[in-house]
Amino acid sequence: MGSTPLHVQAAVEGIVDEAVVRRLFAEVGIVSFSVFPANGKRRLQQRLDGYNRAAEQSPWVVLVDLNHSAACAAELCRH
Repeated sequence: MGSTPLHVQAAVEGIVDEAVVRRLFAEVGIVSFSVFPANGKRRLQQRLDGYNRAAEQSPWVVLVDLNHSAACAAELCRH
């Protein structure tokens, strides 16, 4: 009996980030996924609490680039 593939959801800033996530998922063998472009960093950040709540029920990946917003990812998370 085959197993059901893991379905992962991803939130990204835009179409370039969407391409990155699609390539990353392909490289690691994730074949069942949904990608949600937020149309910008500000909109993505406004939705982070919702993505975090959704991640309590299913796997999520959120991809945000730094774009000089912070020196590193940990610093960006503290904002």
